[in-house]
Amino acid sequence: MQRDLLSFPLSPAVRAKLVSAGFQTAEELLEVKPSELSKVCSWQ
Repeated sequence: MQRDLLSFPLSPAVRAKLVSAGFQTAEELLEVKPSELSKVCSWQ
């Protein structure tokens, strides 16, 4: 089962950054390294 990122209690800004980076489900984030994820979430 794939859980949609929109179902997590994320701030609107973080949610928008993840969706803009192409992520839609939590499963898609499993292969992402923390350093890569921090780059996605630190966009201005």
